[in-house]
Amino acid sequence: MQFSDITHVRKGYIGRDERIKMVHLKDMLKEIQNGEAVLIDVRPEDEYKNQHITGALSIPVEDLEEHISSLPKDKKIIAYCRGPYCAFATQAVETLNSLGYEAYRMEEGEELKMLFRQYLHTNPVAASYFFGCGSQSQGVVVDPLEDQVDFYVEEAEKLGMNIVYVIDTHLHADHVSGARKLAEKTGAKYVLHSSAETSFNFTPVEDGDELLAGNTLLKFLHTPGHTPEHISIVVSDKRRADEPWFVLTGHTLMVGDAGRTELAVSIEEGAKDLYQSLPKITQLEDHVDLYPGAFSGS
Repeated sequence: MQFSDITHVRKGYIGRDERIKMVHLKDMLKEIQNGEAVLIDVRPEDEYKNQHITGALSIPVEDLEEHISSLPKDKKIIAYCRGPYCAFATQAVETLNSLGYEAYRMEEGEELKMLFRQYLHTNPVAASYFFGCGSQSQGVVVDPLEDQVDFYVEEAEKLGMNIVYVIDTHLHADHVSGARKLAEKTGAKYVLHSSAETSFNFTPVEDGDELLAGNTLLKFLHTPGHTPEHISIVVSDKRRADEPWFVLTGHTLMVGDAGRTELAVSIEEGAKDLYQSLPKITQLEDHVDLYPGAFSGS
């Protein structure tokens, strides 16, 4: 399976009609998030209600003149277009430019898709993940390390993403988690299974619960065994299909092995729990990719 892996940013350019400046939305996301640019959705209102980019203002092109005074002239204005409505965006940009605005049209056909990053750490040996919805700039970090918090923040800024959820698949015994610190730094929700015994607050999830990060759907499986509160996360891109793309298994199931079972309870009790948990993962469809919380040699 191939994931959309954004490794560079293309700059805006002049389209065939040189009066209309075209731009990749990816280039403008940071400015939009910082309040330096405004994104307007000029499609019909029902299209906006059906699906839209987080933060976009709904101003149908036929209502633009009525609302134009509310748009700031000291900020860039980006007109969102999709499918048959790109002509509406062109019309909006022409109108805005004629009135002294600095207006851009999103490049025709551009679709920011789901992104996925895997980070392999050697000290300690562990894997963490950053994925999310490119079109709505909502990201999720799973099992971050404590000494890498600034790195995840920088990655989010580089990718034009807002971190909305930080998740620990379990309470880690082999390293210090950076999840709580990262959540506090970014304003994200810190997610753990409801049975996690902690002295701090978190957003609890149960087996079968779901969370949305833009168009990215997370479904949680309670998979105790390595630890009692362990969860695995089944991830789908709703714009692509209802079927899941991949599952993050933490230390429940790894490359060539299953997780240790004696860290939080007796080895026998943990083994029984793990035996019951593994079918939740192995019964997923064959096309679902599996990404563990540790890699070969750990």
